[in-house]
Amino acid sequence: MTRCRLCGSATLASVVDLGATPPCESFLAADQLDRAEPAYPLHLRVCTDCWLAQIPPLITPEETFSEYAYFSSFSTSWVEHARTFVADAVQRLDLGPDAFVVEVASNDGYLLKHVADRGIRCLGIEPSVNVGAAARDAGVPTLTEFLSPDTGSAVRAEHGPADLVVANNVYAHIPDVVGFTEGLRALVADDGWVSIEVQHL
Repeated sequence: MTRCRLCGSATLASVVDLGATPPCESFLAADQLDRAEPAYPLHLRVCTDCWLAQIPPLITPEETFSEYAYFSSFSTSWVEHARTFVADAVQRLDLGPDAFVVEVASNDGYLLKHVADRGIRCLGIEPSVNVGAAARDAGVPTLTEFLSPDTGSAVRAEHGPADLVVANNVYAHIPDVVGFTEGLRALVADDGWVSIEVQHL
């Protein structure tokens, strides 16, 4: 990786190099244990211009999210956090039945279920086929897509602009952070809100 994934700067400093590591989102079945496993450099660098900490975007989103192992609803504390977040957002932003809430990387509907339970129109955008299906089974409308500017514009054209767009713990998975952010902008109303939760150093 020679350029920052956010600002394009070439001034990347090495923070820690953990060598080649298999992807954390894939698990081997018993009959795969003796086979070679793909590994990718886990070399954390920081841009000394914009200070984004990053690893090389070598794994495509399609490789990671076709069958995703993590279901957010398995964590009771995370579900409670989502419930509290929705209650606070509804009150603070005065979201009523005419509002529209979109969550990007909505997983199994752990957050939007609380929105739907309040009678507020919502849509999840989730690239993982298996967890998106679980969300739909739970009554949460979910589109199986990766967010891009085109996806954001298409959702806006079909459903209208979103009053609130939520993106929790997703930026670390995104190779094209600028395009993803442009997708968020395409979704949200001019006077709407975008809520981002992200790990930071």
